[in-house]
Amino acid sequence: MRTLLITLFLMSFACLTAQVRKPGPSKKLENAKNDCITITGADGVALTVLDIVELLVGPGVEYSNVSFQAVLGGDNEASIGMFDGNACNPIGFDQGVILSSGTVGNALGPNEFDDITAALGLPGDAGLDALTGGIPTLDATVLEFDFIPNDNAIFIQYVFGSEEYNEYIGAIFNDVFGFFVNGQNIALIPGTNTPVAINNINNGFATEGEFASGPCTNCEYYRDNADLQNPPYEIECDGLTTVLTATAMVLPNETNTVKLAIADAGDDAWDSWVFIRVESFSTIIQVPGDANCDGEVDVLDVVTIINYILGFNPDPFCPENADANEDGDIDVLDVVTTINIILSGE
Repeated sequence: MRTLLITLFLMSFACLTAQVRKPGPSKKLENAKNDCITITGADGVALTVLDIVELLVGPGVEYSNVSFQAVLGGDNEASIGMFDGNACNPIGFDQGVILSSGTVGNALGPNEFDDITAALGLPGDAGLDALTGGIPTLDATVLEFDFIPNDNAIFIQYVFGSEEYNEYIGAIFNDVFGFFVNGQNIALIPGTNTPVAINNINNGFATEGEFASGPCTNCEYYRDNADLQNPPYEIECDGLTTVLTATAMVLPNETNTVKLAIADAGDDAWDSWVFIRVESFSTIIQVPGDANCDGEVDVLDVVTIINYILGFNPDPFCPENADANEDGDIDVLDVVTTINIILSGE
């Protein structure tokens, strides 16, 4: 009997310790910058949380009553910040806001580790706890504010990335994020009510440092970056989604609420990030190159941009889409970018 009890104890201990992960390293950078992307942490002075909201909010939206839970500091400390990219930027859009369950600087590529970790010492979030199926969250970075839209729909464009790809597919360690508009999470897989999460968008399990080969779970929205020897994307995330658009019906010309949040789940190891497109929290959906606002990118948009450059004031005209290369100017480079979009079939 005694031998049986000892055996059961050892088996139980082994099961428990098998669920405990050792946190990985954290990047120590003088500047979170490489040839493709520059990441800047919100320090509360040079870059404030209000600056972050200003970057996030786009046409048709007024905001107020900003609150947050985050670590502020330099690129190596802050859990909220911004990024600027160029042609080789791996995110899918050139500028935006970052929220992390670790630090924003840890997202800087190339992908050097499969377990990058920065423990923030922050509590979790009750709204995110509700998405994990009862697994408690920790290190939640949360940004909340009220907003008044000028229309009955709101959009936000984003990419989710994590170090927990691909080796924690199907595990309890499943970092979580959500965009809660009037209390409802709208960060969903397109055409479904399923939250965007590691277990819900992937190409199957793989061991550390290896690409996954299936089975596919909504993998049309997944980009695998797990091969440490030859990662295809200049970003630390072992995996990341394609650019996704969240949509919500809202009360026009009245006060609505939004909460953007991300957290570790199960433990505080292994970082995740959500990258949100600049000015994409808007009543107008951004489609780079769609200068004439018809929802398509085609030769008519090229003509529209050229007419704008020549001073002909085309109507309709969506300047946020006409700036196809997202450099803040509408010029011949946007014509070239729009033509490239058309030719690529994106």
